[in-house]
Amino acid sequence: MLGRIGGAAIALGLIVTVPDTLAQEAAQPALESQPIPRERQEESGSASQQDASPEQASAPDLLSAIQGIETAIRDMIAEEDNIARQRQEDREISDLQAQKNMAFWAMLMFFVTLATVVLTAVGVFLIWKTLQYTKAAATYTKTAADAAVDSVDGARKGTVAARHAADAAHRANELNREAMVVEQRAWLAWNYNDFNAVSTLRWDSRKGSVGIRGKLRNTGHSPAMDVSWFSAIVPSSEKLCDEVIELLSMRCRNPPMRGTAVFPNDIFTIDWTATINEAQLDAESSIRPTFVAAVGYRLAFSQERLRTIIVVDISRRPSKTGITAIGPEFGDIPAGYLQVSPTFLRRHVIAD
Repeated sequence: MLGRIGGAAIALGLIVTVPDTLAQEAAQPALESQPIPRERQEESGSASQQDASPEQASAPDLLSAIQGIETAIRDMIAEEDNIARQRQEDREISDLQAQKNMAFWAMLMFFVTLATVVLTAVGVFLIWKTLQYTKAAATYTKTAADAAVDSVDGARKGTVAARHAADAAHRANELNREAMVVEQRAWLAWNYNDFNAVSTLRWDSRKGSVGIRGKLRNTGHSPAMDVSWFSAIVPSSEKLCDEVIELLSMRCRNPPMRGTAVFPNDIFTIDWTATINEAQLDAESSIRPTFVAAVGYRLAFSQERLRTIIVVDISRRPSKTGITAIGPEFGDIPAGYLQVSPTFLRRHVIAD
């Protein structure tokens, strides 16, 4: 637009200038027709001859310049029109692209809205299912509360029912937890058939020693961790046996960490060397030894130590000699003539 205004201004300037020039050229013959004194004619003769030639030569050049200016103005106006058209086309293209973008975003918003509707429907469905479960739980709670209300005094109905419901919920949680622990915990169980002597009962002066082998199996569903084992031989005395069991129980709960694990259905074999001290012999120099074996372990999901203890009697098998006593005076006893059997003094197995 500014270029077009500039071109028009230039054209106006030329139009104003050209008539003045033409007027001067037209007035020049009139001046020449007037009488001039002789002396002035002589002075100006030479000057007229010199000036006439440039003016006559500049008239065609001026006309050509005017035509060139007109052509430049037309070209300039045409160029401005082309620029305006190009701008209009660019604006139309930009508007079309903007419409396409708006259509794309509208479609995207449609899909987003559709996804929102689907998620809302899923949420409503889940809320509906939650309400159903809540209703079922409320129905069960109401039934339990009604049963509790029937068994208490009418004046304390509300308070006692709430307390009973809370106690029932607590007991249910405890029972569920205990059931889970019982179902998943490790259980180390003794096998009496695999309990036997594996070496000769030998006497050195009044001190004896014998090798005992026992086997136990993990009958649970998780590993028994940090397994440790202890043993002792005592005379057939229930009081002494109780003291030894208490001592071994303490050791099982505070053992050195052996790092042994017994996995479900695995059989764990333990070899003990049991020692009979002189102080354990009675006045008749014969005893009926009671062997106490203790194994401590913990569950895989708890740090609490558990124990399993077995109490067995060691006796001489009947032989042709008829000797059944065990003592230094009756000599060494080969392993084949020793039998291990559950004790008759107390419980055979103590387990947590």
